Amino acid sequence: MRQNFALKMSNYTQLTEMVKEDFQGQKCFSVGLDHIGGFWESSGEWTYGSNYQNKLTLEQVLEDVSITPNRYDSYINLFKATNTERITHCQPEKFYLLAYRSGLAVSGCSAEYVKSSGEIPIYRGKRNNGEDFTEIYKLANGWYIEYSCT
Repeated sequence: MRQNFALKMSNYTQLTEMVKEDFQGQKCFSVGLDHIGGFWESSGEWTYGSNYQNKLTLEQVLEDVSITPNRYDSYINLFKATNTERITHCQPEKFYLLAYRSGLAVSGCSAEYVKSSGEIPIYRGKRNNGEDFTEIYKLANGWYIEYSCT
C-alpha cells in the first residue's frame, strides 16, 4: 500500500479534489463502487438508506447526486489506479479512501488511506489478544494508512 501511494500520490490527491467538488454539504459524502451519497449498492441494485423496497439504477443515483456518468467513470478509473473502491469526504477536511475490507462490519478488518488537515492519530488497542485495534502508518503530506480490526 505504501509503495502504491508513493508511486501514484497525484491520483489520490485528484480523488480528494473531485469528492470535495461533489460534496453536498452533509457531514460526510461518499462516492464509490457500492456507496454514493446516501445510496447503497447490493447485487447490482441501488437503494436509498434503509428503503430496500425501492430499487434504483446507477443512472438514477448519479442523477440524484448530480454526478455525470463521465465523472463517475473518472472516479472508477482513479479507484482502479489507486487500488481503492470508495472515497469519503467528512468535514472539516478529512478524506478516507477504502482500500481493503474483509469480514463483517461487526467483526472484520479494513484499511484506508486517510488525508487529514489535523494531527495524525496514534494506534489504538492491542493486537492478538481478541480486542479491537487500529494501526497507523504515516505516509506524507498529512496522509496515513489506518488499518483497523473489530
